[in-house]
Amino acid sequence: MRKKQLSIFGLFFLLGSLAYAQTTGVVKDSDGFPEADVEVKIKGSDKTAFTDENGNFNIDAKIGDVLVIKGKEITVTSDSLGDLSSYFKSENSTVDLTTAVVTGYSTQRKEEVTAAVSVVGGKDLVDTKSPNITNLLQGKVAGLRITSGSGRPGASASMRLRGRSSISAGIDALWVVDGVIYHGTPNINPNDVETVSVLKDAAATAQYGSRGANGVLVITTKRGKSKGLSVGVDFSNSWNFFNPGKFEVMNSQQMYDTFMGMSNLPANQVPPKELATRNFDWVENGTQIGKVTDANVSITSNTEFTNLFSTIGYYKEDGTVKGYEYERLSARINLDQKLSDRLSFKPKLNATFTNTDSREHSLYGMYTNMPWDNPFYADGSAVAPIDDTNSGKLTKWYGRDQSNYYYNLKTNYGKNELFDIQANLDFAWKISNSLTFESTNNVQYYSSTGMSYNDPKAIAAATYSGSIYQSSVRRIVRLFNQMLRYQREFGLHKLSGYAAYEYSDYEYQDLSGTKRGIIPGAEILNNGANPF
Repeated sequence: MRKKQLSIFGLFFLLGSLAYAQTTGVVKDSDGFPEADVEVKIKGSDKTAFTDENGNFNIDAKIGDVLVIKGKEITVTSDSLGDLSSYFKSENSTVDLTTAVVTGYSTQRKEEVTAAVSVVGGKDLVDTKSPNITNLLQGKVAGLRITSGSGRPGASASMRLRGRSSISAGIDALWVVDGVIYHGTPNINPNDVETVSVLKDAAATAQYGSRGANGVLVITTKRGKSKGLSVGVDFSNSWNFFNPGKFEVMNSQQMYDTFMGMSNLPANQVPPKELATRNFDWVENGTQIGKVTDANVSITSNTEFTNLFSTIGYYKEDGTVKGYEYERLSARINLDQKLSDRLSFKPKLNATFTNTDSREHSLYGMYTNMPWDNPFYADGSAVAPIDDTNSGKLTKWYGRDQSNYYYNLKTNYGKNELFDIQANLDFAWKISNSLTFESTNNVQYYSSTGMSYNDPKAIAAATYSGSIYQSSVRRIVRLFNQMLRYQREFGLHKLSGYAAYEYSDYEYQDLSGTKRGIIPGAEILNNGANPF
């Protein structure tokens, strides 16, 4: 009898092992190359897995289960499915209509979307380096016009999605990150982005009302994909080169020949012959190869009850125009914790700190100053064109503006610090198989401080004994969204909808001031004599 009990227990143990066996396989594209980060899901359950960099996956599935991979349904026939590329081969290039498209308050499959929506994947955003996501979208979405701004590191580009819809009102598109409406362009690490959905026409943006009149860009950040705990490190260095386009300036010899070729040139304006060999290249001396450093460390986990994506990023860029440095430190935590079969807790935290230091060379001065003017004396000291000419120390400064920006670089500078944090305390309650309550609760805090210093000895500030400027901006945005979502399938038909209540408020403070007649070296407004 004892032997029978052991046999029966062994049979149940064997059946339990078979029921929860690990099923493995390899996902490749139609050309036979492995595909990473492809979702593998068991049909009719919440169990999911993702392929690694070699296309391999393993998932708790038993024989007879149906896996959904890239819209294809594949029946599990053994614990090792092997190479699955034959399921995805096609004679013609096709679009996967089952791909999820995030349209803000809802997620739909491509086959269900009838509005004008474009989707850009996260991998398409990291083919170039920029800390601002608007620059990375350039050339990737039809109808999205992006024009570069100042070109400084960290500067955002000008973006137009639905043209100029107003003469005086704002015409910028609305940004939404993980269901939360942002004020302006989100300060977000592009490496944290999973997809960007661009909503173009009125049908796509209707759910946002008048706020979406200029188009909507919906960002979905990454979630944990690798089964178990995974640590990833990404580090890259790149270099930017100053691009003057087809615009070239004359050297000293060319300028001398141009002057001498002029007819009826007055005798007092004929340049000395030695100027033909006195050549200072303002553009070459004011520009450099800009180095970009981008480093990211991520920790991800994906289990039956917990999904975690966390990352720390560091970005530094030196401008191709000398004297401008940009640094950014960012951190993100996305956590989805399944507390029970019906209740999930979804906190999120994103924080960014940026710092800029500017002793930037003048691009205007590079192109307007003459190659005949050397900004330095033989001992390395900078020339003060007007003062030195009046004192007899300098014979003549040929530049029209009588300005040497190198003289001001010794003393003048500016800097800015920005801290931006967003926190979510979200949860989802599955009331029934068709009805879900979702709560989104978000707080955004933004703080920016800046200053610029013009020394009393600087040429531009000499007439008013120097100046100092300081600014402080603080913004707090709160958003609360409570939503009931209904979704049910009837055979080949699907019915879905939602009802939501959203509340948001906004606090903004801006304080700035300038004082002249300052004490040299002082960075405090109270040390100035005259407000301006």
